[in-house]
Amino acid sequence: MNVPLASTKPRNSRIFERHPENWYVEEAWCWDRLFDKLKFRPGLDLIDPCCGKGTVVDAALRAGLRAWGSDIVPRWAPDAPAGRYAVRDFRVALQQPHAIVASNPPFDHAEEIVEAALIAGAVVCMLLPATWAHGDAKGRWLQHTPMTNVFALTPRPKMEPGLGLLPGQKLGGGTKDFSIYVWSEGMVGGNDARFGWLRRDDLPDDLAALI
Repeated sequence: MNVPLASTKPRNSRIFERHPENWYVEEAWCWDRLFDKLKFRPGLDLIDPCCGKGTVVDAALRAGLRAWGSDIVPRWAPDAPAGRYAVRDFRVALQQPHAIVASNPPFDHAEEIVEAALIAGAVVCMLLPATWAHGDAKGRWLQHTPMTNVFALTPRPKMEPGLGLLPGQKLGGGTKDFSIYVWSEGMVGGNDARFGWLRRDDLPDDLAALI
């Protein structure tokens, strides 16, 4: 019997080393679609307490919000407007109330960040692994938070390492599923959270209405 030989082609399942602070940059469309979906009133203030390069802040500004960001190290562009970003731990950044807290947080600190954000913000939006809703421990935690919506991101967003790719490396398609979870002040628990989708190739509602 002929047994097929295992492929000797090198696998490309891991194209970069894990960032020591779990800093990865999501694609901007994730937040553009969210803000188009939720339609926050222009002029509301938003903070991203783990802002990295400023992906969330930029999307919020495009949506007409007043937006600021902070992080434990300055990862944003050096020519960013004065006062737009600050070097702060999320615990300090979230001591002041904000209308909206939105972030792609380091997942190993996400629960603490969400709980602090729920005190500081009337609406909290976090990009987290989709599997959190299905796992027992994370699912039970989510169930007892004031969650209102879960939006699946499709197609899977690419997550570029914060420091960029090494020479010769190419970022492939996303391999993990992510969702944006939304919490709102005044909700009791996440049992009745609504599920929806944010699709990269969908036109914003205001443009779709013109077609």
